Amino acid sequence: MNGPQSAPPRRGPRLGAAAPRRRGCDMPLVEVTLSEGRDPAAIRALIHEVHAAVERSIGSPAQSIRVIVREVPRTHWAAGDQTLAERDAAEKGD
Repeated sequence: MNGPQSAPPRRGPRLGAAAPRRRGCDMPLVEVTLSEGRDPAAIRALIHEVHAAVERSIGSPAQSIRVIVREVPRTHWAAGDQTLAERDAAEKGD
């Protein structure tokens, strides 16, 4: 044996360096969950802005970026054991 061997050099990206792009497997998926009730044009604008941010920030091909917007009824979304619908009703009663 020829003595201790050193560990192989790290091959990952340097801190602060852009991650290498791998062709063929770059298909980012961004999911946004919102309470129900926004105008369809506002949701379309959100999709456009999220898509543009992904394309700009990580360089994914435009056709491979997926954006899903889920709208949840205000009766099905709660914080602090109070649904958004209950909170809305309480605010109207003030």
